[in-house]
Amino acid sequence: MNSSAWSAVSAQLATIFADETVSVENAVLPTQERRLLVALTIGVAAGLFSWLMQQRSGAHPDFEYVHTAARFFLEGQNPYHVMEGPPGSSAPFDQPLFYPFTTLLVAFPFAPFSITVATGLFIAISAAALAYCITKDGMWRLHIFASAPFVLAATVGQFSPLLCVMAFAPAMGFLAAIKPNVGLALFLRRPNVKTVVGSLLLLAVSIVVFPTWPRDWLESLRRSVTDETHRAPVLQAGGFLLLLSVLAWRKAAGRLLLVLSLVPQALLFYDQLFLWLIPRTRNQSVFLTAASQAGMITWYLSLGPNDNPVAAAYPFVVPFLFLPALGILLWQFWSDRQAPACP
Repeated sequence: MNSSAWSAVSAQLATIFADETVSVENAVLPTQERRLLVALTIGVAAGLFSWLMQQRSGAHPDFEYVHTAARFFLEGQNPYHVMEGPPGSSAPFDQPLFYPFTTLLVAFPFAPFSITVATGLFIAISAAALAYCITKDGMWRLHIFASAPFVLAATVGQFSPLLCVMAFAPAMGFLAAIKPNVGLALFLRRPNVKTVVGSLLLLAVSIVVFPTWPRDWLESLRRSVTDETHRAPVLQAGGFLLLLSVLAWRKAAGRLLLVLSLVPQALLFYDQLFLWLIPRTRNQSVFLTAASQAGMITWYLSLGPNDNPVAAAYPFVVPFLFLPALGILLWQFWSDRQAPACP
């Protein structure tokens, strides 16, 4: 590549990654009323989308597992004993219950509704809460709702949009206890006492409500197939590059990416929604969203009739989500080091 071509590429990268976001001090921040209107609009739209996705023939959202388990518990049964059906059972009885009881506590308010309505309501509330939180310093983060992780989370009724709220509202830190693997990454991103206390309180409440659940849950994990559906990104093809995030371990984004690279998670796009906490400009957010959409479309088009959708997604999540997020992080790290020190 000659020098002029390299200069053009460098200029294009600078345009994508440039820190063009106006500082909060000088920005015209959205009013409370506008934030509420945006949150309501996004919540309703996301809830309707999720509800429509559950109308598909054969649809079994992930939320169905905790929803069904919560119903069993409210009927006086031990969900860890009754969720796994005989071999060949369909969802949600096709595997042991591997969610901790802290997750079921979140599902209790939705138990009276059908699974389609419950999933739509859950996603609507989660999306609205997230939209309200991320617009505190402007509207530029709203690209997260066009990302592949959010689309997949809304489609299957996952917890990542709700968990993202704790990144903007420390009082919601107790949410880390509902999905401890990725909750750990969110906690280490910005450790705080509220998250620790809130998580311990939620854990204490869960044990008061259902004293034997930790033992039952561990037994379910022993029988579970989660080792086939949850993988550490660093162990996937190209994943070793993610260890470069250790260079920025002093920054919240660096710690988040490093821990997310190491913890087992579902590599079906939705657990990677937390990567959108790394961009700190509009251009960076748009770039990561576009990369995720390309990955999701490529994965979908590559699916064969007999493919396992989760396993088939493994080759696409690292190159289309994690590595672009790493590029953004390293660009931020390099830019910060080049910035002149304040006098």
